[in-house]
Amino acid sequence: EPNITFVEPTETSETTQANRDNIQINVSAQDADDGAGAFGNYRNVTINLYKKGGSSVKGWGSNANGQTTIPAQLNGVPVSAISAGGAHVLALLTNGTVIGWGYNGYGQTTIPLTAASGVSAISAGGTHSLVLLTNGTVIGWGYSPYGQATVPSIAGSGVSAISAESHHSLALLTNGTVIGWGYSPYYAPIPSTLGSGVSAISA
Repeated sequence: EPNITFVEPTETSETTQANRDNIQINVSAQDADDGAGAFGNYRNVTINLYKKGGSSVKGWGSNANGQTTIPAQLNGVPVSAISAGGAHVLALLTNGTVIGWGYNGYGQTTIPLTAASGVSAISAGGTHSLVLLTNGTVIGWGYSPYGQATVPSIAGSGVSAISAESHHSLALLTNGTVIGWGYSPYYAPIPSTLGSGVSAISA
């Protein structure tokens, strides 16, 4: 199992009390052994990001694939959400478009035309990416040997939240039920006892 040490970011002029409510931390420590050789011999891949006031994204930690080097096109651009995957990152802009960077060996940072606008949520998996459109549709792309980026028809509408992991993905429907797809021996199927009334998910 990966060894993970969580360290709180050092207070700077950019993380003052006035800005703390707008700081978002996203840590990824996914195992490198995904069968794809995507991360070389990494056993600990850590990406730490925060956004200040919805407009400034900073990154630190492992940068072997440029995942903590914030792209220039984000300078001064309002950002509403960020998501760190195994070795890539997604950022959702306030205008509903998405920017990706970092490891792109499976096209996971290349935003498809179907996800070019109208995005309301993002989730970066190990080597795949998911977005949720404002119409409740889920779009997936990237590495998908277990079908983790192949969105099932049931997630074609009526989805309120998404979450991607290394080998599987989850979606929360507006009726409070959860669906999952991808590698299933340990992650799925969704237990029948879960039922409905679910308000949040995390893969």
